[in-house]
Amino acid sequence: MKISNKQLVTFINTTNGMVNKTLPLKLSFALKRNRQLADDAVKPYNEEIAKIAQTYKDDIQKANELVNQLLKEYINLEIKTVTMDVIDKTEEDGFDALTLGELEAIDFMIED
Repeated sequence: MKISNKQLVTFINTTNGMVNKTLPLKLSFALKRNRQLADDAVKPYNEEIAKIAQTYKDDIQKANELVNQLLKEYINLEIKTVTMDVIDKTEEDGFDALTLGELEAIDFMIED
């Protein structure tokens, strides 16, 4: 599945706060698996960000322009998806509900 670097970074940042939530097994497994893939996939992005920061430390406008370009780039990941039924289970007793921000961050994981 193709996802943008922006989606990747948002997913990583958002799932940091989801690790202590009680979630349905299928969702929890998919999140953990996708997070491992994302952690590996983000390494080249982070290397480029460091290079941009070093090269353009005196030209913030140019650095921001390059970072924005990088965020728009797409990568391919073998994403583990879940159905909306699995997401809906977070509303049941015993599970923690997902916030709107969390739902937006994992949107690419949800099957239509």
